Amino acid sequence: MHMVDEMKLDQYMICLEVVDYYPDANIIFWLDYLKKHVQGKVHILSYRAIKQEIQKKYTSNKFVWIFGMVKSYEVIGKYIEEQNKEDAVVIVGGERLASCCDEKAISSLKIEDKYSNLHLQEDEDWTDFSKNIDKLYGKYQSDISGLVLICNVNNNIADRINKELETSNNMSITRTEILGCNCESSDNATKVLREIKGKSLKEALEIIKKNATTMDSEHIIMCQAIAYHGNGDITKTIELLKSIYKTLSNEQKLFLAEMYILQNLKEEAKKIFEEVYSEDRWERGLFELGLNVYKKDEKRYRDILEEGIIYQGMTLTGEKNYYLPLRILHYKGESTKTESLRYVRIFYQAMFIFLRKHYPHYKLFALLSIKTAIYMRATTAAVRRFLFPKKEKRCDVNGKWYIWSREADPIKNILDKYGITPTLVTPDGRDIAPHLFRSENIRHVVFDRKTLSYGRIIEQMERWSVPGKVCFYIYSPDSGKIVSAHSLLT
Repeated sequence: MHMVDEMKLDQYMICLEVVDYYPDANIIFWLDYLKKHVQGKVHILSYRAIKQEIQKKYTSNKFVWIFGMVKSYEVIGKYIEEQNKEDAVVIVGGERLASCCDEKAISSLKIEDKYSNLHLQEDEDWTDFSKNIDKLYGKYQSDISGLVLICNVNNNIADRINKELETSNNMSITRTEILGCNCESSDNATKVLREIKGKSLKEALEIIKKNATTMDSEHIIMCQAIAYHGNGDITKTIELLKSIYKTLSNEQKLFLAEMYILQNLKEEAKKIFEEVYSEDRWERGLFELGLNVYKKDEKRYRDILEEGIIYQGMTLTGEKNYYLPLRILHYKGESTKTESLRYVRIFYQAMFIFLRKHYPHYKLFALLSIKTAIYMRATTAAVRRFLFPKKEKRCDVNGKWYIWSREADPIKNILDKYGITPTLVTPDGRDIAPHLFRSENIRHVVFDRKTLSYGRIIEQMERWSVPGKVCFYIYSPDSGKIVSAHSLLT
């Protein structure tokens, strides 16, 4: 790796690795640098495998290793928020945060009801990636002492990221290369792949032959394999990929495994899955492959499914989960408390749906056993609810009452109907806070929706919560009612 000695380093940096493989040089460099320049801990959030010897080298209390975190900018942001101001965060494998554009496959193949689509990293959504990374750096610079994002990309993608972020003042960007590494061959191979897209086999092979002098032998064979793939020749595709297997990246090995599946050679695909899984279990597409080849292995299938859902933040069915970074106030069970038997029926029906969706490969005997157990549990729950109905919990109106409102008269009028005289009425929550944690008696706090936003109300509930000691209420001026999880005052 070449780095100019005089270059002034920024602790808020994007490091673009322009190489054909995943080097460790940047990881070592930045961990050493941050160890010297930050007072707190260095947190490494890794989305790709890192050699054990490197992890062992940085195992002091100074370093915190996090693997398998959900690929979500919101989740990363939440993690940063939880750290101390003196800490630094290094994100390794940042390129895997980029979303895939399904419609931009460089080569597509359909055999019966099975599809095989090959995508180039360049066709991922780097504009969206750059925007989200820019937001991360802009939002959290004041929260921590350093933020470094290490991405493995080619020259073209590096240029695009630079262009997208050229007007941003939130970070510095550096590009690193391994001295002597020939990136031209890879770049030329990418150009050839774009040129042969949609071409007949004869035309594609002619284009590859014409450009052979600009590529290494491995890239030539890879282009040939994709030419055969695009024209439906799976056997030849497998033959070519096997001939350069030792040079294939893990992503390319998964592509070969996909070809094996298309030819019903699942044992060969399993070998590749286990190999890649042992090296880098966070490789994109790995969990989908595992589910495909282990459908008849109940335990392995279940383990892969559970791990994949946690890491990828998706259902592995092509459906994405979107997370809104919002607090939600949930009055649990309010919609079902008068229909308890209906609630039981719906709850256990949902269990059947989950069973059918995720374990369709279970044997008949196993399914019947599980269903019988669910029916027995549902019947027991229904009988218990019928014979021993739960009494509705209510917050004792005794104790001291506090009102946070600029116009409290309507609230005081409602409380007066219940014989309640507020202890304190104030437009400022700072006046209420000192009273909440002193007394052993129950305290009640009424928030005026006209004075406070729901976001602010929920925030105060989180801060002031003392289970069994503090009850919260929200006054709605539109309905003229005071609502809580336990009571409705009107």
